[in-house]
Amino acid sequence: MRTSARTRRGFLPLEDLPLFWKLLIPFFTLILVLGVAGAFFIVRDLSSRAQAILDQQLAKDSVDAQLALQDYQRLKTLLAYRDSPRFPEDFYGVATRVIAQAPTRFEQRIVIAAGTADGIREDDPVVTAAGLVGQVTKAYRHQSQVALLTDGQTAVSALDVNDQSANGIVRKGEGGSDVLVFDRVTKERTVEEGDVIVTAGSRGRERLPSLYPRGIKIGVVTSVGQNDLDIFKQIQLQPFVSFRSLHSVLVLVPKSRPR
Repeated sequence: MRTSARTRRGFLPLEDLPLFWKLLIPFFTLILVLGVAGAFFIVRDLSSRAQAILDQQLAKDSVDAQLALQDYQRLKTLLAYRDSPRFPEDFYGVATRVIAQAPTRFEQRIVIAAGTADGIREDDPVVTAAGLVGQVTKAYRHQSQVALLTDGQTAVSALDVNDQSANGIVRKGEGGSDVLVFDRVTKERTVEEGDVIVTAGSRGRERLPSLYPRGIKIGVVTSVGQNDLDIFKQIQLQPFVSFRSLHSVLVLVPKSRPR
């Protein structure tokens, strides 16, 4: 009798298989099909996850690039101001980043990434190209704390650019807003809405002498009032600096200070 090739190789023809194995053939075929399909879905799932991770990384890289560009533009603006004629000539500016914002609206103090190693000391004025920010209240080697103009403990001698005899003290307004008050201005002085208020720059024997150079912009007058009972005007200012979005600042260090 002649033997088929499959029989010679050790395989039985399908018709010669026991009934039990014949019944299992559809089951094994189904397992094979499901295995291939499962592998397809696994590969597709892994591919989707990899694409999602790649998309997240690309989005993060895009955000990082945008933040870096914004930091560069802010620094460029600060350095342009430092090199401009508006910058106080008796000071040099230490450009630095804000590393901690004011924790609450009642505690208006920030932390900057520069300190005594950079020549900074307590009471040094802090500015941006827009105007006055505040003053250094604590100076460490590589960090400093800055009290903003909106802090209740900060006050600065100031005057009206349009009538420099109208001088007084700028301090925080009532409540938790960024509104400032131009206080101690007598009623006979002329102050009008839209007037620009700047630092007086005096270091005389006043009760609150200024620690700032003359002419640093503070804010614009938004309202002026007076009554018969008070000898001073009630003047509110809108500051030029946005205290809630500070990212970079300049610390004014006197050139006369030993370095």
